[in-house]
Amino acid sequence: MLMILAAVFPAVSAAAPQSTAFKLLFTHDLHSSVLPQAAVADDGSVRSRGGYARLCTAIQAERDRDTSVTVLVDAGDFSMGTLFHTVFIHEAVELRLMGIMGYDAGTFGNHDFDFGLDGLARALDAARTSGDPTLPLVISNLTLPPGHPRTDRLRAAFDTYGVGTYKVITRGGLRIGVFGLMGKDAAGDCLFMGSASFGRIIPAARHVVATLREKEQVDLIICLSHVGTHADHSDSEDEELAKDVPGIDVIVSGHTHTTLSQPLQVGTTSIVSSGAYCSNLGVLELNVAGKGAVSVKGYRLVPIDAAVPEDTVIAGRAEQFRRMIDSTFLRPLGFSSDQEIATTGYAFESVAYGYRHPGELGLGNLITDAFRDAVHKAEGSRYVPIDVVIEPLGMIRSSFDKGPVTVAEVFSVLSLGRGPDGTPGYPLIAPYVTGEDLLLLLEIDPTLATWKGDAHLQFSGVRYAFNPYRLPLNRITRAELVDSWNRLRPIEPDSLYRICVNLYTGFMMSSMEDMSWDLLRVQPRRADGTPIAHFSELIVDADTLRPGIQELKEWVALAGYIRSFPPDTAGGLPVIPATYRGPAGRFGPEPSVNPADLLGSPNRFAVRAAGGVIALCGAVLLLILIWRMRFRNSR
Repeated sequence: MLMILAAVFPAVSAAAPQSTAFKLLFTHDLHSSVLPQAAVADDGSVRSRGGYARLCTAIQAERDRDTSVTVLVDAGDFSMGTLFHTVFIHEAVELRLMGIMGYDAGTFGNHDFDFGLDGLARALDAARTSGDPTLPLVISNLTLPPGHPRTDRLRAAFDTYGVGTYKVITRGGLRIGVFGLMGKDAAGDCLFMGSASFGRIIPAARHVVATLREKEQVDLIICLSHVGTHADHSDSEDEELAKDVPGIDVIVSGHTHTTLSQPLQVGTTSIVSSGAYCSNLGVLELNVAGKGAVSVKGYRLVPIDAAVPEDTVIAGRAEQFRRMIDSTFLRPLGFSSDQEIATTGYAFESVAYGYRHPGELGLGNLITDAFRDAVHKAEGSRYVPIDVVIEPLGMIRSSFDKGPVTVAEVFSVLSLGRGPDGTPGYPLIAPYVTGEDLLLLLEIDPTLATWKGDAHLQFSGVRYAFNPYRLPLNRITRAELVDSWNRLRPIEPDSLYRICVNLYTGFMMSSMEDMSWDLLRVQPRRADGTPIAHFSELIVDADTLRPGIQELKEWVALAGYIRSFPPDTAGGLPVIPATYRGPAGRFGPEPSVNPADLLGSPNRFAVRAAGGVIALCGAVLLLILIWRMRFRNSR
């Protein structure tokens, strides 16, 4: 009997799956946060957050903490957000520093395409030939059709860099499958894709998961998802992904800048998010006991703040890149990154506050007033007054703390994009629109922005109110123009008005027809009223004395405006006025359920909607009459 038991128990022991301690370290939406930045909280308190040198220290500490099998990943938007992305095409700072830190895999976010397909291809080539380790990249739902120069160029860069549909990491006896996705909302923000496109995430994920399980025989599947979650779970693409593709063990969820204090558990899938701008290093601890046998052991968010010492190697490389940016990008503009150009006696609202409390912001007023002032100065004696300036909340990326304001901080506030001249920063444009179209633009904030938070608008030159209980696209109850002397005048539907927006916002205006179910259509025009095909035809020239168009960048406009304020002492820094400390009554809600307020002064959309309802009721009534006549005849 003893011999039989001795023979049986070793066999059982060998067959039983052994549990392996696995640790996933993760980030997302780093947005070029190479150096620490001041983060303003809702209560006005400030902390120093982020910085790759601190992040590197935290990563190494987690690797050294225990004997867990450890993998480090990122879920996209590694670029676009600070001065470091200004050399993205030529130096690919982010890809190289993340490679040095030992990232095992990453995917693309929508902002990683902001320099266009060719710009991304050049960045991948620059990183690959730099001699530094680089961030391994995967993307599973991007289509690059052949026969198009830009997609062919990017596909070639993908091949030489090694971008794959998925990656299998073999470590500590485990096979870990990693793949990446770009969500529908994120893909909608990619405006410079040409013939490239992103497919639906569910079919793409199902295909990759099946390949990883059946062909690659992996023990664990991690999805790097630039898709996102929301407080309203019915609107969370990543939660739908987890429900529809249950074979995914972990979803690292980026794009929406969410910070999850605990994983979202959907079936057997854990969804994790660590917040944006290098604020935290996410740590998910798992027990892996064979294929599909995965359980959560622990979850932490490690703050990347002043309490974390800097890794000297990463800090040294970051400083080298900072000096390069000063000499190649800022010095020709008369700036340096740490140059103090103004000061403020108060902290402005944080961007996160703006999303949680949609409406007028003091920071938005400062930015939109700066655009109007910059166009006036650029055009000089040829200046035609700007009637209205519009800036979406989604274009405002950072805020100002109390105290001195540096050039690097100004750039971070309006850091997105590049212009047709190829240089970083979106330029300002100044098209004309009819009064009717201007009133339609005002409807974006109380209607479309209620479901797309980054479409909330900030204004200069207009004062309006809206009733949130009225029909969508017919919520503006009163609107007037406000000139530089604070004088009010009505908006005439057939008159032309000159507006100022950045180029990206102009492109988004062109796509509003799709966003508003073919109801909202705005036609940009020249001063004589003739339509133009592209907003880029009306880029503001920053220097009319030089040949060609010198694009007036929105971040440069903001820097020039805050430098124009008088100092509080002789020789001191310019002081940003207290008038920008908060809202100034430029716009806001005036809710009412009075029938006269709900139905009065309908615009063309309300009339069309009412006509549609009447037509529908008429059709139903006609069908009832026909049915009754046939019923009588049958009797």
